[in-house]
Amino acid sequence: MPDITIDSIAHGGEGVGRIDGKAHFVAGALPGERVEIEVVREKRRWARAKLIRIAEASDDRVEAPCHVFGKCGGCTWKYAAYARQLEWKREVVVGQLAHVGRLDDVDVRPTVAPGSPFAYRNRMDFAVSDGRPALHEHGSNRLVALNGCPLLKPQLAERFAA
Repeated sequence: MPDITIDSIAHGGEGVGRIDGKAHFVAGALPGERVEIEVVREKRRWARAKLIRIAEASDDRVEAPCHVFGKCGGCTWKYAAYARQLEWKREVVVGQLAHVGRLDDVDVRPTVAPGSPFAYRNRMDFAVSDGRPALHEHGSNRLVALNGCPLLKPQLAERFAA
């Protein structure tokens, strides 16, 4: 399994690294990390890969605040420092304007944080598993039962305690 150094973030949140010039998209990898991957889909100009192991972690990697992070499909990037998440969002917009819109040198202002990275969601669509609120596992129809969610506003989070 090859090692790759991640150098940027793509639209959708995957880390991007290159092997012999070919872009490899790796969910769960951050810029600055060296990771071991397994290619799961290969095209002529790009590949999608599964993260197997982080050989060298980024200084921007943090502990995700949720015990089901990575299983539940409710959020992404909670393993990255919030200030860097905001910078990457801006970089994604710049990249999309250049790549899709063919617009270079566009002045894209820094991403404005809307507030806390937690307790901001006032709407979420849940399923029910064993009488508990649940979300779908990322990329699947399987349900992940929740005991709470750090993204929910306190008024919704109280429903979990009921």
